[in-house]
Amino acid sequence: MDKGLSVRVFLAALLAIGMFLPAADQTPLPERYKKWLEEDVVYLTTPMEKQVFLQLESDRERDLFVNAFWKQRDPITLTDHNEFKDEHYRRIEYANKQFGRLSSLPGWKTDRGRIYISIGPPLTINRYEGFSSIYPVEVWNYQGMAEYGLPDMFRIVFYRKFGSGDYVLYSPSMDGPRSLIGSSLSISVDAETAAYNEIYGNDPILAECSLSLIPGEIAIRGTPSLESESLLLALKSAPHKRVRDEYAKKLLLYDTQIDVEYTANYVGNNSQVKIVRDDSGLFFINYLIEFDKFSMEEHEGVNKTQLLVNGSVTDAQKRVIFQFDRPVPVKLDREQIETVRQQRFCLQDLFPLAPGDYWLKILVKNEASKEFTSIETPIHVPDGKDLQISPLILAYKKEQDSSGKMKAFKTEGLQLFSSPRNDFSNADTLILFLQLTGDRPPAMTGGSLRITVFRGDEEFRKVDIAIKPEGDAVNGWEEFPLAGFPADYYRMRVALVTAEG
Repeated sequence: MDKGLSVRVFLAALLAIGMFLPAADQTPLPERYKKWLEEDVVYLTTPMEKQVFLQLESDRERDLFVNAFWKQRDPITLTDHNEFKDEHYRRIEYANKQFGRLSSLPGWKTDRGRIYISIGPPLTINRYEGFSSIYPVEVWNYQGMAEYGLPDMFRIVFYRKFGSGDYVLYSPSMDGPRSLIGSSLSISVDAETAAYNEIYGNDPILAECSLSLIPGEIAIRGTPSLESESLLLALKSAPHKRVRDEYAKKLLLYDTQIDVEYTANYVGNNSQVKIVRDDSGLFFINYLIEFDKFSMEEHEGVNKTQLLVNGSVTDAQKRVIFQFDRPVPVKLDREQIETVRQQRFCLQDLFPLAPGDYWLKILVKNEASKEFTSIETPIHVPDGKDLQISPLILAYKKEQDSSGKMKAFKTEGLQLFSSPRNDFSNADTLILFLQLTGDRPPAMTGGSLRITVFRGDEEFRKVDIAIKPEGDAVNGWEEFPLAGFPADYYRMRVALVTAEG
């Protein structure tokens, strides 16, 4: 069993929810929603957002979705003004005025309009017109577009194909220098070289652009520029980089459980769910939800809110096996707030569950901020008879707790503190906890649990934990001071080893 961890590196897992494409006989969208989806935000919507929107059944749901769509992209959520939305519609208006003049299409549908709306205006534009042998060309220069997942510096080239019509997007690999030349050249490798030389004689910078869209890339004539092609592909999904579209499927999943004021305020999270057996033989579901953002109301130096937690466990037939609703009041002073800012706010709890395979859903609503988050995950509770190694719990700290109270991630009187991101620093001591449950065959007498830490494909550490002969469950503990661990990704493998090895 391999379990990953990292040192100074964040790991996050996104939960997958089964979604289905709309049926072919779906009721057509009302015209205003059709225009919004296919014109207004056609370059912004992620595949997930579009898929969810097409599954909505009422105008009320669609209005809530549209509101949430813009809220997720709002750079300053504390104000009523949405700067992103205003800028987006300004770009559409500009594109329609400036880029539809040479085309029968509206400006937003042209290649220049698409790029302008998707990633904004360029830093500078170089226009190449009036050359007798070169078709009109525009080179848009961009810089500092890391938020879109694009190179630090790049160029977008448009040209008027055959010297007429609208400007179209240029690809160094698919078009090549030959397509920019108006003079008669035969179609051959030599023609590409001749075309490049012709362009170079008129403007060396334009000649460089004809081979590569990435400044400084060493491009060879006749050889496709892989970086340029990667850039052109990345442009199609660039606006998607600014949003986590997880909110869309959450809206669809919890539509009947969240009030209107919550719908536009989904907050992401990292989570973990572990099954731990107690001394009596019962298995408990331990869950931890770490909020990406946590908001509270402040009054006289005290920050307060109340969380409303709704959980449900269903079986394979979608029957509700267990359900709970509980309020969780939260009150933090200034010192505790500072700790939350540095380490993130976590909600954790536990509940017992009988053996079986289930689907767990937990919805958390923040009454102060009207935000919500959720987790959905399959869980398997063993029957305690078959030999099994539990999933690992990786913690950065443990404390003695003799209160006698049952708490999540507490076992043998020790409270474990962990993060679902599994990121650690060299100053930490990694604490590993696991359980071996079920009937052990005679061959395991005198055996051990072997923990192997790998750095890449190479073995980095190895520890054996002896298996005690008495009892039907084994709690395994091990500590790894990380001072000697270079910053990197690591994984762990746990194996049962007999006395003979």
